[in-house]
Amino acid sequence: MSLLALLQTGCLLAFALLLLLAAWQDLRTLQIADAVSLGIVGVFVVWALGGWVLGTLSLATVGLALACAAAVFAAGAVAFAAGALGGGDVKLLAAASLFAGMGPISDFLLVTALVGGVLGVAVLAGAPLPEGFASLPVALRDRRIAFKTGTSAGFRDAWAAGYSANWTVVVWVGHADGTPRPGQLGRLSALPVLFKAFSRLPVEDNRAQPAPADVLRVASYHELPLRMRTLGPVADAHGAPRIAYPPPDARIELGAREAVPLSALGGEGRLRWLVDGRPLDGTKWVPDGPGTVRVAVVDEAGHSSAVTVRIVERH
Repeated sequence: MSLLALLQTGCLLAFALLLLLAAWQDLRTLQIADAVSLGIVGVFVVWALGGWVLGTLSLATVGLALACAAAVFAAGAVAFAAGALGGGDVKLLAAASLFAGMGPISDFLLVTALVGGVLGVAVLAGAPLPEGFASLPVALRDRRIAFKTGTSAGFRDAWAAGYSANWTVVVWVGHADGTPRPGQLGRLSALPVLFKAFSRLPVEDNRAQPAPADVLRVASYHELPLRMRTLGPVADAHGAPRIAYPPPDARIELGAREAVPLSALGGEGRLRWLVDGRPLDGTKWVPDGPGTVRVAVVDEAGHSSAVTVRIVERH
């Protein structure tokens, strides 16, 4: 085996190690450092140069791989804007797709989604118990439960959602008027209620039951009835504007002096934007810094809607 062939093999090994590092970082910190994605790009450059010199890779193949990665990054950016993917996930996916190339990219994305789903379920199933629970209550020890907690911006809502083979339980804790409850996290206030709810359900053998005959089966959310496609606020019957971006309770990572585009649907006449009660000129908003803010839009008829978003610095 020539030195260049050994170099290419080393590049593939380095690629695998960088993917493992990204998985380890994601599990420990829920973040993926940009250096990992940049490292994969650098490894690809060395690997592609070696293949070109050996004659196993053509410039056209490398160009298609770059175009494929750009397309994956663009699609991921749209998913990031919608809150479906994290920024680190998008950059890692685009960098890793360089090695997949244009041919097997669909298989690569499918396997990534399936393996990611399996790992996600495994992480949820092994989630740590809340404070005060050294172990699961006796009534729950034979029931396999995967759960996830959450806390909305400003401590207005505490959530816990869990499922077993046959049951799904969602718990919300908060004030009906949205009054904040500082310090009341989903793990502290909602999760104990979820465990108590599961302990009162009938015993199960951890084998999932077949779906009902009339269950709604779809391959994409586009096939859902219109009212089931979104969970966001909708405009009222009088045509009030609805904020399309940013979405409610969004977490937006921004660099210094980076603007947030504002958009809304519906409304009558000219729309005016306000951030924490202060009017804006136009539809570009440059936050003063990190923190939680209230973004509102008002039309000429006086109808309005608002969302709360959290701004964080991009590192």
